Amino acid sequence: MTDIPSTRRLLIDGNAVHVRSVEDVSPVLDWAAHMRNEAAPKGDRPKWTLPVTAVERLYTRYAGDKLPAPPMDTEFWKWVDKTVMSDPDLAYYRLGNTSNPFFMGYNK
Repeated sequence: MTDIPSTRRLLIDGNAVHVRSVEDVSPVLDWAAHMRNEAAPKGDRPKWTLPVTAVERLYTRYAGDKLPAPPMDTEFWKWVDKTVMSDPDLAYYRLGNTSNPFFMGYNK
């Protein structure tokens, strides 16, 4: 997979600074769809893939209003794994059919 260009803009509104990130995620979604249709190797494939902007959004949700912000440690990535695997809005980023442990790919 190639690098996906993203755009970041800083918006200053009075005393607040907002960062707006825009990223084309269609290559990530296409690759994830392709991987879902491939036969799954035994435990070698990750369960999901996320673009940078999705990780940033999840981190913002995870950190909330905590100061100082929590680190992106193992606890965070476990939370991301649980969120991606259970949130229907993030289902297109999953790389395999995890509902069936015997899934070997879709026949065309």
